[in-house]
Amino acid sequence: MRAHPEPDPRAAREGHLALPGAELFFRDVGHGTPIVVLHGGPDFDHEYFLPDLDRLGDSRRLIYYAQRGRGASRGDVHPQDVTLASEIADLDALRAHLGLASMVLLGHSWGGVLAMEYATRHPERISHLILMNSGPASYADFEFLRDERRPSTSFISGTRSGVRSCSRRSSSACGRTSRRKPSSPRARSRIA
Repeated sequence: MRAHPEPDPRAAREGHLALPGAELFFRDVGHGTPIVVLHGGPDFDHEYFLPDLDRLGDSRRLIYYAQRGRGASRGDVHPQDVTLASEIADLDALRAHLGLASMVLLGHSWGGVLAMEYATRHPERISHLILMNSGPASYADFEFLRDERRPSTSFISGTRSGVRSCSRRSSSACGRTSRRKPSSPRARSRIA
């Protein structure tokens, strides 16, 4: 008698989760700690992670899903039907469907924003948060980052003369122009 071969733990299991107004496609691969992977977008799906991220399937369970109205997810979904609240509800429905009491969220780009929002609303349901090239957490953060990237006019106008005078004097004599005081010792050391 021949024994049945063990199933490949990295073989993907795929399915659809029926929700009001949509069916979410999901792909479940690997074993171990569950990591729910949130793709960027808003017009992408999880395919750009494959096959590279699947390599983690030897030690982690990776759960990808195509967010409402994207990729292999189905339904008559219109852009106005997709809101942050619907995205959070869909993610939580997927978690419940898969029987996950707790999960790691890995969010890339837009998925990072979604992961942060989910973590804010349901901190008891996540064990870890992994953000890759995420968008800012709030509009205030966006404005801060935008302003930090915009060079100060006084710094630009004084740069050439400042460089010449700094080359003739010790570095401690060189003045620096900063629009805001750095908040961390690491940031202060980069300016000093």
